[in-house]
Amino acid sequence: MALNPRHEKFCRLYHESGNGSESYRTAYECSKNVARQNAWRLLTNAGIKARLEQLAGEQAERCDLSSDDVVDILVKAILTPIEDVDEGSILCEEATPGEHGTKIKMISKVAAIKELNRMLGHYEPEKHEHDVSDDLAAVIRLATGAREE
Repeated sequence: MALNPRHEKFCRLYHESGNGSESYRTAYECSKNVARQNAWRLLTNAGIKARLEQLAGEQAERCDLSSDDVVDILVKAILTPIEDVDEGSILCEEATPGEHGTKIKMISKVAAIKELNRMLGHYEPEKHEHDVSDDLAAVIRLATGAREE
């Protein structure tokens, strides 16, 4: 199913940023409130979901790096001592020539641990609480046919 130009623009923006509201606001040139209300609805659209999966697949092909490869690199970053890293290593973030040889800056072990934990699902999902005013709750009850308590 072909998407309309705004849907396609939304998909590309969302794929790049991961921010539904901002992507919607840019694609549809609307207010933050309108974007916030409509972004979620658009992200539940089957055509949008399919396009986002397609964009992710295309990106994965271009990267030629699987999630297993990323996990391997992160584990290597965590376990490898700095002395074993040279300027040609994938773990070398920066190499600066100096008086006493080349100074190597390695990928952060703490950042690698955090990313590995995130990838492996060791963090609890973030909980976001929203305060709904009584007026809005009444409107929702009315719209859904629910009875007032």
